[in-house]
Formats: sequence, structure tokens, C-alpha cells
Amino acid sequence: MQTDPRTIVKRMKRSHLDEGGTAKAAHLHLRILATSDLHMQLYPHDYFTDRPDDARGLAALAPAIAAARDEAPNCLLLDNGDLIQGNPMGDHAAMAAAVQPRRRHPAIAAMNVLGYDAATVGNHEFNYGLGFLARTYAQAEFPVVLANLYHAPSQGGDTIFPPFAVIERTATDSHGDEVTLRIGITGFAPTETTVWDRERLRDRVTAESIPQSAARVLTAMHREGCDLTVALCHAGLEAAELAKESHGAARSLAAAGGFDVVVAGHTHRPFPQEDSDEGRIGDTVVVAPGSHGRDLGQVDLVLARPAPDAGWRPARGASTRRPAGPPPVGRGTPGQAEYARVLNSIFGDHQDTLAQVRRPIGRISAPVTSHFALAGDYSAPGVIAWGLRRHLETALDPGALAAAPLLVSTAAYAAGGRAGPDGYVDIPPGDLLMRHVNEIYPFPNRVLVYRVRTPLLRAWLERAASVFRQVEPDRRGAALLTHDVPSYDFDMIDGLEWQIDLSRPAAFDTLGRPVPGGGGRVRGLSHRGGPLDPDAEFHFAVGSFRAAGSGGFPSGWGRAPVLAPEATVPQILAASIAEVGALRVERRAPWHFSPIEGASVLYPSGPGALRHTCRMEELGLSPTATETMRGFTLFRRDL
Repeated sequence: MQTDPRTIVKRMKRSHLDEGGTAKAAHLHLRILATSDLHMQLYPHDYFTDRPDDARGLAALAPAIAAARDEAPNCLLLDNGDLIQGNPMGDHAAMAAAVQPRRRHPAIAAMNVLGYDAATVGNHEFNYGLGFLARTYAQAEFPVVLANLYHAPSQGGDTIFPPFAVIERTATDSHGDEVTLRIGITGFAPTETTVWDRERLRDRVTAESIPQSAARVLTAMHREGCDLTVALCHAGLEAAELAKESHGAARSLAAAGGFDVVVAGHTHRPFPQEDSDEGRIGDTVVVAPGSHGRDLGQVDLVLARPAPDAGWRPARGASTRRPAGPPPVGRGTPGQAEYARVLNSIFGDHQDTLAQVRRPIGRISAPVTSHFALAGDYSAPGVIAWGLRRHLETALDPGALAAAPLLVSTAAYAAGGRAGPDGYVDIPPGDLLMRHVNEIYPFPNRVLVYRVRTPLLRAWLERAASVFRQVEPDRRGAALLTHDVPSYDFDMIDGLEWQIDLSRPAAFDTLGRPVPGGGGRVRGLSHRGGPLDPDAEFHFAVGSFRAAGSGGFPSGWGRAPVLAPEATVPQILAASIAEVGALRVERRAPWHFSPIEGASVLYPSGPGALRHTCRMEELGLSPTATETMRGFTLFRRDL
């Protein structure tokens, strides 16, 4: 359980008193509040399930922000990116802006109401293109900073946003004197952004490594006379040996020193946890607020000045997280005014989004769920594959299709993992609404069609199979999944059939790097009942995010796509379903596990999986009495 913020402040202040309780030197308390990875969770409503949700979102954080400010008059509020994409309200804002370019963006409107002091951007800010990004953040009444992403030389070569900002704050120190603090704030986005959104950015943006950019911007901020330096680093805190900047750059930045405070994000993993020594990595105070407005990050610093002519420096610091709370009830309740102002600023957008997500698309006769997507259920990935195939086969030349049949890459995009035990698709039979389409495929990605040969397809499936652990014969109760693997990293190829032999080591690790001695797990790869010719050619439909090489999947296409529709995948799916009216749900996956004598595995899913008893039995799954620490239910399956 997190330490009470007031306890942390009292402890820090006591450290600057001598044995008689007299202040040793002038000092003052500064508080920094931070949000990260809000993903358009603004209004207290879940648009995917169309239910109120008071436990997360910017409105739900408004009372916590108000309380934190009341406790600490010297306070800054910052955002660490991945704000404007992530749910149907984000998609609605982007579509509306295409018609009305100067339309007020709900996220920026809410942040202006709450009085944010500065912000940076994450990788998902680029999902709708540079023009939309620039117009959206031009509405901000606070500085937006970014030090390591640049316009391409042909576009001028300057940074997308100013590399840093200096905020001046007047504060009263422990001696009762008014002082002026100069606080330097910079921001960093994953360098992989230029790869992940390559189709939209089209070589218009270049990236510099976060450490290289950090060294330069630190020097510039100190040259500007900053007393305090804060890095808004939209990257994770995982171990450096993972060799993926977006997952570990914030930890490396904090461990290297230089910045006084690092705000982390991107991986949606909150920090500090219980054993984190008050939120420090080395000498740097670090906080990661988690995601979707579940927590408010808070850093408390005691700044000291040993002499009147000396500069202010952090003498002690700690971080914690304040959870989003239930909405305040009654006028005059603490935080009620801030909560109401946020709701009022976005109410029209909320109403428009509800109308969009409640729009009927078609009907389904069987449930669509992702609870067992990594154990053999195909209902959610199958909808994606069917919708894309129906659209693309009408757009491709019939003669070309006869020579190179169409295959479709698909996955379960919301199936637990970091989304938690409630993060699953679970759509009952009946009306299929637009929100269900957004739930099955929650990203505004495009689809690209390439001409490929068999070796690339095999490598693709081998990389996907790395999400599973190796299982030895006669091993009972082995964990099936690699630790905390994202469900969307298990790609399936609709149109092929294959087996996965878990007794063999994976050919790739979960970053896509070849494993020495990894013999590969894909067996019996076939097409239309026959084995694949190594020289066979296919049309291969793949999302733009994956086509750019995300997740370490092969991206050496060697030629331009033969087809690249402008519509997003959710738009294509909605149109395909609307054209047929009633959708037949495909449950049988094109793959299965090879038998392993005497072995069984444990598969985690959310408690909602227990409602699908028939599907459990069909897949050979049985619930255990064990729950993991994060509320997942474990299911046993014999191999």
C-alpha cells in the first residue's frame, strides 16, 4: 500500500530541522503532479462496454488534483503523453476535425480547465498524422515540449515541439521570504514512433536516441539557470537488458542522473510499488502514474538553499500515487467544482461519442470473446480477418488473387495482460454495435497488402509463437504464456493452418531476435489442405503498425504494398459487417498445439471467462481454484 502523501512531506521536512527543531537552512516544499497514458479516458464512462466508470479518467482524477494542490501551494501539473488516442472519443475527435479543422479538442479543453502547466507527447499522439497533432496541441494554454523528435531536414529539421520550457514559480520559503524558482521541463517520446507510424509520417519525422537528446537538453536548461530539471519521458522502467528503448529508457535516464525528476509511462506499469524505496532510482525521484487515469502521480521535493546567494537544489524527494476516487457528491464537496468543470468542458463530445458507439452495425448469433484467444478461440480475431478479407478481395484483381491468394494477419487486441482481468472482449449474441467493433479492434491503424513468399510467413508465425513458454514432457501445471506478454503479439495468419510444438525452443524471443539453437515450433504449415511450397507467393494483409516492424516481426518487404486503403481497420470492419447484416462467428482457430505426452499448462484469463463453459470444454480447459495476484483466473489444459 502506498505511503500517505502527507506522511512523506512531514518526514522530508523533519529531515531539515536540527535537534532543537530549528531550521538548518532555508527550504521549501514543491509538489509535482503527473498524468500519463490517459488514452482519451476523460469522461467517467467506458465507451467499449457503454457503462459508467467512476474509477478512472481525468474527471475522476480532478478531486485528487484539487486535494493535492490544497496540501501544497507550490504545485505543478504535467502530462506525459499518449493522451489523444485510445477510445472512441479519440476517434470521434479526429474524424470531426477532418470536417472542422479548428474544432476544439476535448482532451485539451479538459486540461486547460484543470490548469495544466506543461505536457509532452507519446507515440500514439502521431496516430492521426502531423497536421492533426499540431492543430490539437495549438489549443493548449500550457507549453508542450519534445526534445528528441524532429521534422525531417526537408521539412526544416527543427523539433516537432520546443525541446524544453522554463516555468517560473514564486514561492515562500521556510524563512518567510518570497523566492523565484526556475523549473526546466523537457519531454521525450520513443524513437520507435517513426517506425510504428511510418505510413502516416512518411519519412517526415526523424528521431534521436533519448540519452543523446537528454545530454544536450540538460546542458541547455542549466545554461538557462534552472534550479530544477524535470524529464517527461514517455518510456518504461524495465531493465535495460530488454534492449528496447520504449520499454526501458526512463529507467536508464533516471539511473544516469542529471535530471532531478523523471516521469515515466508508455508501458502502463505504475511506479512506485511497495518495495520501491519511496519512488527513487539511484538519486533520481521517479513516478509512473499508470494508465487511463487510474492514478495521479505525485512527487514531493524539499528544496534547500544553504546560503542566500546559493541556488535552490532538491535536498530530499519521494514519489507516490493517488488513486482516482468516486465522484464528489453535493455542492461544496472538496473537488466537486473541478470535477464539474471537467464534465462540462467535454459533455458535448461525450454525447456525440455515445451516439457513435451505439450505432447498430449488424447482428451476431454467437458470442464473440477474447477470453481464450491464446488458447485456441478464434471468435474475436476471426471477425477482424473476415471483415478485412471481404473488403480486400473485392479491391484486388481477380487474376492476381488466383496467382497469389489472400492471407490476413489478425490477433486478439484486448485479451488481458497489462489491461488487467477485465480487459477482454465479451460480446453477447444479438445486435452488434459500433462500440463492439472498436472493442475488437481499438486502434486507428490502416491495412496494407504486400506480395510475399512462404519463408516470411513462416518467420512471422515463429515470432508469434514466442509468446508461449517451452513445456517439457510430463511437466504438469506449467505456465503457458511468457510473463506479461501483450495478447496482440500473438499474430495469426488467416488462410493458413499450422501446429505449435511447445516442446521445442522458440526460434525468436519476444523482441523478435533470433534465439541461438532455437529450432522453431511451427509444424505442418499448410494452405487449403496441402503443404506450402517454399516458393509460393501470397497477398498478405497486415496492419500498418505491424507492417512497420513493431514487436520485432519481419518487415523486409522489398517492395511497396500492392494495396493500401485510406480507411482505418475499424471503418473497414464496420462497413463489411453492415453490408451483410448478420455475421457468422468463426470459433475454430487455424492453429492448435501439438500433443506433448504427460504435460499440462496453466492459462490465465479474466473471471468473465467462467461464463463460457461450453467453449471451455471445447478447448479442453478447466478452471482451477487458483487466482493470480492481479485477479486473473487460471485454467488448466492437458497437452
